Amino acid sequence: MKACIVNYTPFRERLNDTVSALGSLNVVNNIEIVSLFDREDLNANALDAEHQQRLWLESIHLIAPTLLGNALFAGEKFPSPLSISSQEIVKHNWLMPRPLRAGELSVLYKHFYSIALIAISSSDYGLVVEDDIRIKPDSLRFFSECCNAMQHGLFDFIDLAGGCQLKPTMQEISRSSCRRIVTLDTPRTRCAAAYLLSKDLAKSLANLFFPLIFPIDWHMQYIFTQLSSYVFGWCNPEALIHGSENNLVQSWRS
Repeated sequence: MKACIVNYTPFRERLNDTVSALGSLNVVNNIEIVSLFDREDLNANALDAEHQQRLWLESIHLIAPTLLGNALFAGEKFPSPLSISSQEIVKHNWLMPRPLRAGELSVLYKHFYSIALIAISSSDYGLVVEDDIRIKPDSLRFFSECCNAMQHGLFDFIDLAGGCQLKPTMQEISRSSCRRIVTLDTPRTRCAAAYLLSKDLAKSLANLFFPLIFPIDWHMQYIFTQLSSYVFGWCNPEALIHGSENNLVQSWRS
């Protein structure tokens, strides 16, 4: 299995803990550290901010139902895309266009590069983790179950580390045939901190990754709306700890 660790070079000291965590999950071969495209190395003109914000305004309606469902309905349900009006989007300032920060642009490039590496690898599926991923006592068992599901072609994407306290809906949980992995009715991400994905999905994601419009989790969410033939899941409860969200590791955002 190809495994990629997304790393911000000034945080290189945290890689030992991340590599150790993957070793505990029996992921010790074919690990690649993706430290290219740090924010300091990006061309100041790498992104046309005006064009990016225009695309944001044109595209936000595709992911607004999911984002509002996550934020307002606490995992109970998601509003229909047809029920989200432009007035409703404008009412929530956090949905409105803004330029991507250099750090966000850097993370987007790093995830794209990681996904592309999996797309051209010899493995049927791969793993992408950010460098603040840590393990817990049951991580190996949960992670092994997720890898087994990927090996048997049951899923194309499995979120492993959670984020923002987002949970599957009760309806999704009740419908899922896998004990540990919930099949999503609405394909979506949490924080994109750690995920397994099939090689086929990696090819599709890489092909649709540009232009860059949203921060990484929203951006992947946007691409997911264009992919109807794949099966998306969340490990529930999470297999891995998202260190920065749990105040174990400093976030690159700060």
